Order: sequence, then C-alpha cells, then structure tokens
Amino acid sequence: MDEPVVNDESESASNSSLGQPAKLVVRLLALDGEPIVKLGVNVRWSGGELTAFTDADGRIAPVQAPAGEVLTLAVQRFDKSYKEIGTSVMPATDGLLTAISPSLVVETTTEKHEGSAGTAKEAIPRPVQADAGDLQPAAPTGSTAGTSNENLPADPAQTPSKPVSKPTVAAEMPKSKPAAPAKQTATSSPQKISGASAQKDKPKPGRDEHGHPMAVFVNKAKDWWGSWRLPTLNLWGANAAQGTSAKAYVQVSASMEQQVKELLEFAKTQTEYWYKEGTAGVLESMAKRKFEHKANEKESSRSIGLCYTYVKVALAKSKIVDGVLGAKLSAAHQECASLAGAALTAKGVDFVDVTDSVPDARWAAAGDVIVYAWSDETWAKRKTEKQNDKLPNYGHIDIRDYETYISDHLPVSMHPRWFDTRKANKSG
Repeated sequence: MDEPVVNDESESASNSSLGQPAKLVVRLLALDGEPIVKLGVNVRWSGGELTAFTDADGRIAPVQAPAGEVLTLAVQRFDKSYKEIGTSVMPATDGLLTAISPSLVVETTTEKHEGSAGTAKEAIPRPVQADAGDLQPAAPTGSTAGTSNENLPADPAQTPSKPVSKPTVAAEMPKSKPAAPAKQTATSSPQKISGASAQKDKPKPGRDEHGHPMAVFVNKAKDWWGSWRLPTLNLWGANAAQGTSAKAYVQVSASMEQQVKELLEFAKTQTEYWYKEGTAGVLESMAKRKFEHKANEKESSRSIGLCYTYVKVALAKSKIVDGVLGAKLSAAHQECASLAGAALTAKGVDFVDVTDSVPDARWAAAGDVIVYAWSDETWAKRKTEKQNDKLPNYGHIDIRDYETYISDHLPVSMHPRWFDTRKANKSG
C-alpha cells in the first residue's frame, strides 16, 4: 500500500531560532483519520535511523536529522519485515509528517458461525443527501455545479434493501479496470484537520437474518470535509455515497443454505479423491451405490487438471444440479470450464450471472461458482506446450468457499492462479 505523506510544518516552534536541532514528529493515520496504534515505524536518512512504535495518537518519538536530509519512511508488516511507504525532506524547523494509510484498522472478534437470527443489518447506516458534507461534485464542462446526491433519499427508511444473490455464478477476475471515481470539489477548506472523532468508533457485533455473525459500524466514518465516502471505498467505480446493491439476485431460502453447506463440505472432501472414470462414471457409481473412492487417494492441494469434473460432481452430489452440468449443450460446453457460464445460467439451473454486480471473484459469496478463461498469453503458452494450435481455451472453474476456492484441489495460496485467467469470459 502507498500512503499519502503530508509534511505539515504548522507545528513549528522556536527551536531553530535557538540553535537547537529541528524535530519532526511522524504520525500514522488510517483511512478514516483514526491513529494507527502500536505500529512499527522506521525512519532512515544518510546519517542515521529511528525505529519506534506508534503511541495512542499514532505518533513516534521526534526525528532529529540535518535539515534537507531525505527521510525514508517504512512500516512494519505482520511478518515483522518493513515496507517502504514514502520519502520526505527533513525541514529546517519543527514540523509534523503525517502518513495516511489507504486501509482501515478494525478491531473485531471471532464467533461461532451458526446462531439465532438477528437484526444487525438494520443498524447499517444508509446514504442520505447530507453525506457529501462540504464536498460537491465537480461541474461538467459548460454546466453549473450541482449535487451528486440529488437522487439519494433524505431519510434512510426510503432506501429499499435487496437480498443477496446466492447461489450465483461470477465471472473471472480481473475482468476490467474499475471506472474512475467522479471528481469532486470542496465548498470550503477542510474543517476537521485532526481527522479523528473524540472517541474511536467500534463495530457493533450482532447477527444477520440467517444467524450469521457480523459486525456493523453504526456511525458514519467521515473524512476531513465531513463527507461520508467510505461505505464502498469506490470498489464499484461509482460515487461511493450512492451505496451499492446487486444487479442480479435471487431469494435465499433455508433449503438453499443447506444445499450450499452440503456442496462446500463434499467439494472439500473429494479433493482427496482421484477420479479417473470421468464425470458420468463418478455419478453413475454414486447412483448404483458403487462409489469406492476414499480419503488420501491424493493430496488435497494437488491439482490433476480436472477442475470441471470435480465441480460438476459436487454440484450433482449436493442436488443443486440435476445430472451432469451442460449435458444438453455442445461437447465444447461439457469439456471447457471457460464455457460453463452458459450451462450454469441455463433454464432449470438455479444460478444467476452476477459478473457485473461484483468487482471481481474475491467478492463471490460462499457457494458461488466462478468461471474463468485463460488469458491470450496463457492460452498461447498452453498451445505451445501441448504442440496443438487448436487447443481449446479450457480455462478454470471453482466453487467459492468462505475461506478458499474449491475445484479438484484446495490451493495452498487460498486462491487460484489468477494471473493465468485474465481473458474475459464472453459466454457466462
């Protein structure tokens, strides 16, 4: 992450006039303006360095270095190594160097997944007209500045909620670059330079209507202009103050949740099986009660190039799909995982294409089936390796789990090799 670094000399003192070395206070803030506490910070210059941990205000001990020295600022990672985030110049007078992280610091705890239904979602703040604060959208060329919130409700109760689509089929990632956020202008100078509220807001624990645990920030985190722009962090490429909702969705039922649970459990279990009889052969042995595969036939982390077979078996075993997925389509649709989108969204299959409703595959819900296609570069490489210019774009397919992605294996990295699947899938 690249932190914006602001050198603010407004805290200048009279030390320089007394012949004393100038002091530079370094402060680390999160995206919401709150101090980052107990963060390891290293400041280096040609004649020395300072390593310290931030205090309750996000500050470290003052840096004292010759005026004009280039200071290199680094922060500590979870593995104790340090990452360089920026440079600045040592001022001739006392000053304050503020580094603002693009991330938020959230304190939370873990709870059992299953529980009684709750109403935690009702506490989620809704966007209203006043969320723009002192910021207004920049006026288009030849027009008068207006407000980007003119279509937002004045009262949160007017904002309808929509159910999340599940199960769904999401497309490969990354699909395309997100659109640039709308330009904005300030109607006044920033009035909240401290960037922090009197008391740090903590997420309120609770459970959703399905009994799943969730934590909600009941207060709106506002920036220095009093603007609430953090609900989506512009992940959808639109004005974040407008909020977001899925474009495609289906009603979630208790039976559907049970199916998803069974899907994920079996999909993980079978990553230790080694199928050699094909999709139809595996399902036939199950139907005739002659299924003889056992655990440890292979390591669960080992891929054998049968992602599509394993996903189709899991879908049929959990009764989400009746029979073999894509059996009524062409041979190519049955062989190429990259073409599975058409089979998943075909009539009679309870999947909805949410490609345009999520930023990328990482946002897929548990139970979603994600379809990928090889990038042109990877496809050409595979053709060369196989010495086959007519090699189809087999792509990849997996099932989104709460923590990982399941196909014929469980990836050690907890996600598939996305750099191999950059070509957009046009069939889903």
